[in-house]
Amino acid sequence: MARDLTVLTIADCHGTLTEKKLYRRIKNKTVDAVFFLGDNYPNDVETVIRLVPTYVPKLGVVGNHDGEDYLTRFGVLDLHGKTTSLFGYTIGGFGGCAKYRITKKRIMYTNKQSERILRKMPACDILLTHDRPRFQRFFMGDADGDICGVHSGLTGIGEFLKQHHPRYLFFGHYHVRLLLYYRHTQMRCCFRAEICHIKRKGEK
Repeated sequence: MARDLTVLTIADCHGTLTEKKLYRRIKNKTVDAVFFLGDNYPNDVETVIRLVPTYVPKLGVVGNHDGEDYLTRFGVLDLHGKTTSLFGYTIGGFGGCAKYRITKKRIMYTNKQSERILRKMPACDILLTHDRPRFQRFFMGDADGDICGVHSGLTGIGEFLKQHHPRYLFFGHYHVRLLLYYRHTQMRCCFRAEICHIKRKGEK
């Protein structure tokens, strides 16, 4: 049965996460799971692994600056295009961001590619992504009105929210912290190390 969860989200640290910074975030807190949301360097992940007990589940998606084997090398479950069960919740994921240049060095997808991948993924309670849903304007500086650039979002994520109504969406990529809502979905834009709370169904 699903229960309340305290999760540690790690997004867009880009090599800056030290043990001191992370300890300040998790001191005197019980962390039930770690969600990686992309654009974290190996030393960021190693910092988390050193400070968070091994029995705490660690899962997530990669960002556009990560290698495709980035998470699995550290024993973190990569959820791109698939789901898993955890503490009574179904959790799904989609990594990378909107395609903004032609290169093989970045993990990026066109809108049609994102729609095709996410159309095959089952419904979930919690969705972890690196980029945002394409339909939503979040007023994030250069992200606002960015039609085809790095911060344009992906329609596949938006269509998934419209069809399956996950209770939570956690994403990174924008280097800000925001709490937003779309229909039945609470959307949290995360940055660096952050403690977030998931309430079991029926609670707000």
